[in-house]
Parts: sequence; structure tokens; C-alpha cells
Amino acid sequence: MKKTFNIARNIAWLCKPYWKYGRLFFILSMVLSVGLAPLSDILYVYSPEIIVDLLNEEKAFGYIAFIALALAGGNVACNILPKLFNPYFAKKQTEIDLAVGKDIYKKATEIDYRYVDTPKYYNDYSWALNEYANQTNRTFRFVKKFLSSLLSVVALGTIVIAVGPWLLAIEIIQLLLQHFLIDKRNKVNLKMKDELVPIDRRISYCHRLFYLKDYSADIKSTPLKEWAFAAYDTAGKEKIATKYHFSKRTAAITIGQEALFIITELCIILYLIQSVAAGNIAETGLYVTMLLSFYRLDFKLYDLIQLVDEAADISMNAEKVRNFYNTDSEIEKPKQQVNHHSIGEGNFSIELRNVNFSYESSEFSLSDINLTIHPGEKVAIVGENGVGKSTLVKLLMRLYDVSAGDILINGVSIKDYAVNDLRQHIGIAFQNANVYAMTFAENLSLFGATSVSELEKLAGDLDLLPILAKNQADYNSAITKEFDENGIVLSGGEAQRIALARLMTRNWGLLLLDEPSSALDPIAEYRMNQHIINTANKATTIVVAHRLSTIRKVDKIVVMDCGRIIETGSHDDLMSIKGKYYEMFSKQAENYVS
Repeated sequence: MKKTFNIARNIAWLCKPYWKYGRLFFILSMVLSVGLAPLSDILYVYSPEIIVDLLNEEKAFGYIAFIALALAGGNVACNILPKLFNPYFAKKQTEIDLAVGKDIYKKATEIDYRYVDTPKYYNDYSWALNEYANQTNRTFRFVKKFLSSLLSVVALGTIVIAVGPWLLAIEIIQLLLQHFLIDKRNKVNLKMKDELVPIDRRISYCHRLFYLKDYSADIKSTPLKEWAFAAYDTAGKEKIATKYHFSKRTAAITIGQEALFIITELCIILYLIQSVAAGNIAETGLYVTMLLSFYRLDFKLYDLIQLVDEAADISMNAEKVRNFYNTDSEIEKPKQQVNHHSIGEGNFSIELRNVNFSYESSEFSLSDINLTIHPGEKVAIVGENGVGKSTLVKLLMRLYDVSAGDILINGVSIKDYAVNDLRQHIGIAFQNANVYAMTFAENLSLFGATSVSELEKLAGDLDLLPILAKNQADYNSAITKEFDENGIVLSGGEAQRIALARLMTRNWGLLLLDEPSSALDPIAEYRMNQHIINTANKATTIVVAHRLSTIRKVDKIVVMDCGRIIETGSHDDLMSIKGKYYEMFSKQAENYVS
């Protein structure tokens, strides 16, 4: 009983998008499908008996022809009426499919960033992307077909049981046996799909390596293609072996189902023959009705058996989709809503108190981070690769929460702000700058509407006009060739300049720059940093930098090593103590001089 309830609950859950996004469509589909199908079955079964009885009674040809035409007309109406609504159904179905897809993307944005690095999350995400819309459509069709088949079985069963109760007994035995076999087959199929998900993800990754422009140069100029081909072949062999293994099991089950159906059919025919011979079925019309009722009932029962077992399969698929939807998020969508502080406008003050943090399944950690940054202060964080600079930036964005200690913004714990409100006041540029398949102007105006005059000033100040000039483009030209053959293709440095420029269209409480100019040439990087530090934005600014010459004029430099802050001060202060910063700066200076 508990299993049946769980199946019903999962089916109802998968039907929710139809009720949410197309209530009239849902009701109309159910009425037409559920109501007309049983009526069509009754007309199909009784029509021959009515005609045969009229012939036996030697009624006039015209009268018989009229009755036959009326019966045929009723049957045709049952089949044609739903099709009249097909244009409306197709329109609403597409709307619902698109809404379901958007729901998945929306849910993905509400899941904590910490899941991004976990294969299980991406397996669940892949399953939801590939299966949620399919399973909702499948479930909706299932509900309609199940209810119409159930009503047909009740109607046809009533006809059959009046003359041949043993027919129903034979069908029920078949029902139970088929249920067992189909349940076995569904479990085998689900296990196969489950094992194929990580394999298909590896094949998809190889596909992206060969397909996406980002990897094209590496594929042509490095041994990457050999690795990709080997990985593709290995995953392909695993997929072939997996499908072959499970197909053998499903083939055996399918053969058993077919044999059971043939045996049942033979038993029914023998039963009817014996009934005729014994005189239990005397009238020709009644015999025809019983024969048609059996075949129709057998067909509908077989459908019902498959549908009953399909319900279990749908439920198992629903559970996997719900795994994605049930992913707990402590940051993006916490279970407990609290009264959040208003973050207000103006520059942030920041205080990190005894901050500790570690990633899951990693030995890296931040330890005892203490740092105070005053409103409007410009701070640079430096250190070797892997010491925790970017991790600190992600904690300030609240992509992760600290393991111990606290981060205070304007004297209030970062956890006491609504995360979306917090991030709307933080501008961030990462090392791997992204531009999008929008126009040039839309890429610059990503954070809000920007006037043409503001865009022109920004493009002039940050040296973006040469990008338009060399491509013979304007502000309405598309970036990338994703949707436009005449789109602008940018270099890595140009993409970084646009990503940084878009930050200058707003006033932020905090500006985070995580090695945002690594692809720029030294002169462009110098100009960009001068613009950020001196004039472009008066926000509290934190810059993660490797080229130490570009951050000499910041108010404070924080030196990190092995997840700790080991030095803090101005450029002159740190050079005077001749510690880690002095060593790093001196080595870089030697390289420039040499």
C-alpha cells in the first residue's frame, strides 16, 4: 500500500507542471481522452451485434443502413473530436515544455555553488535536463491513457462477465504475471539508464572538445586529440558492453511476455468454442459481441497491465528527477527564512574574524584569516598559486560559507543579508572573462540600462573603440558568431576589457577583481588598473593580482601563503620588512630588467 501511495504521489508531482501552466489544457485533455475512449470501445463491440440482429429480424435495408451509419458516425466522432483540438494542444504543450525547461534552469541557479564540483550533482542535473520534460509528458499521456483504459476495462468486463466469467479469471491471471514480468523489465531498464549517465557524460565531454571553438586550437596543435579519441573509445566500449549486458536480460523477459500472451489468447478461444458447442452462446450476434469483447478487453487489459507497471517506472524516474529538486541549499535557498538586514547603499566596510574554511574532500584550507578593510579602501591580495586568494573572493561573494569564524559587511554578519541583495551590490570580474551572444552594447550594459553617451564615454576611457573599428562594427553588432555570421570574434584580452568595462557602468559597494587582466598586454593592464584604482569606481575594491607592479598604488597589500595571511601593509611597508612580498616583487623586477 505504501509503495502504491508513493507511486501515486510521484505521478501527481510530475503532473504538477500541466496543472500549473495549462489548467484548461489539462482538464480538456482529460475529458476528451477519458470520456470518449470507453464510448468508442462500446460502439465497436456492440455495432456488429446490432446489425446482425436487425438482419435476422429482416428489417428494411434503408433502416439497417441508417442505424449502421449512425453507429459509424458515433465511432468516427469519438475519434475525430479530440483531433479538432490538436492545434491548441500543440501550442499549450510547447508552452509547458518551455516552462518546465525554465524551471530546471531556475532551480540550478538556486543550488549552492559548492555542488558545482561534485559529479553526483551533475549526474542528477543531467538526468533532470534530459528527463524532466520527457517524464512530465510521458506521465500526462499515462494518466489519460490509464483512466480511459480503466473505464474501458470496466465497461467491457461488465459485458464479458455477464456470459463468461471465466474469461475475466483468465485475464486476471495474465494481468498478475505480466505485471511481474514488466516490473522486472522496468527495473533492468532503469539500472541500465543509471549506469549509462556517467558514461554518456564522458562521451559528451569528448564531443565538446571536438565541437566547441574554445578547444579547437588545442585539438589541432597538441596531443589533446589523441587523449580525446582514446577517452571516446573507452567510454564507447563501456556503453556498448552495458547496453549488451542489459539487453540480454530484457530480451528474455520480453520473450516470456509474448509467450504468456499467446497462451492466454489460445485459452480464451478454446473457452468460447466450448461455450458455443455446449449451447451457452446461442445467438450469432451475441457470439460476435463476446468475441470482439474478448479481443478488445484483452487489448485494453494488456494496455492496463503495461500502464500499471509503467507507473512504477515513472515513479522511479520521478525519484531521480526529485533528487535534483530536493538538493539542499543552505545559501541560495535556505529552508529557514530569517529577517534580513538591509545592506543599503555606499561603500562596504569588511571585517574577516578568525575565518576558517576547507573544501569537501580536499586537504586545502584557510586558517585564522583576520582582515579589516575600510569603506572605499583599495586592497590587493597576492601570493603564489593555490594559497587561497580566489577562495577568499568566493567567500566574500558568499558562494561558500565559512567553516568557522565570520565575515562582517558594514558591521553585520554576511549571513544576515539576503544573498541576492548582497550580490547586487558586489561587482566581480574573474580571470576567465565571459562575453555573451548579445550585442556589443548589451554586453556592456549587462548590469542595467546604460545610455549611448555613457557607453561611448566608457568605450573611449577603456580603449574599446579599436575593437569596433577593426571589425567595422558598431554598438549593435553581435558578439561571437553563435547566432550571427557577422558577429565579432574577440581575443582573450579584448574579452577581459569588455568584462571589466561592464563593471564600470554601476556604483558598487564592493568591487572584486580576481586576476581580471591576466590576458592583457602590460600597457593595457596598467591603464586598466589605473582606471580602476584612481578614477573609474570609488567602491571598496579588492584585487587579486600576480603582476605586482600594477598594484603598487593600492592602500593595502595582503600577502597569503598556505591558506594564511602572512603580511599586510602598503607597498613601501612590505618592501621595507624584506619578507615574502619583497622576495616576490624583487624576482619579478629582475625578470623585467633582464
